Amino acid sequence: MATLIVTHTETLTLDGRNRSASKTFSLDVDNIYERTLSVAASATTIAVFKSTEAIADGSIDIQEAKYIRITNTDTSDLLLLTFTIDSSENDATDANEFISVGVTAGESFILGTPHDNAAVGSMMSTDTNLHDISKIEARNGTDSTNLKLEIYVAGKES
Repeated sequence: MATLIVTHTETLTLDGRNRSASKTFSLDVDNIYERTLSVAASATTIAVFKSTEAIADGSIDIQEAKYIRITNTDTSDLLLLTFTIDSSENDATDANEFISVGVTAGESFILGTPHDNAAVGSMMSTDTNLHDISKIEARNGTDSTNLKLEIYVAGKES
């Protein structure tokens, strides 16, 4: 068992006043998934979350994943992340909702657990029930060249 300590620090002086902030939290972890890879304009699956690792090759146990960081290490291109949401919660490969977010060059996207951490909806109705994020895909959102990213998933066996 190990302790992951995460610190988010903003350093800013604005109009002569210190507007800095720092927040720290810790998690007990006993496993890590860490990878650096290149992605182009076509979608590349960078993480799959299932109820157990045995369900799909390379999958991460959704109950074990506690902290996810994806960093765009490119110097100019936008990283586009797509999170597939499985509102049926049945380990289906055809999850029915998704959200995409852009991550600017040099920045990171941070998420806690993918288990019961996303709600889906539309302008007409909102589902307030939380669902699983079953897959994360990445692609270069600027052009067709490759960009590099880091993915870091820390977890603890249940």
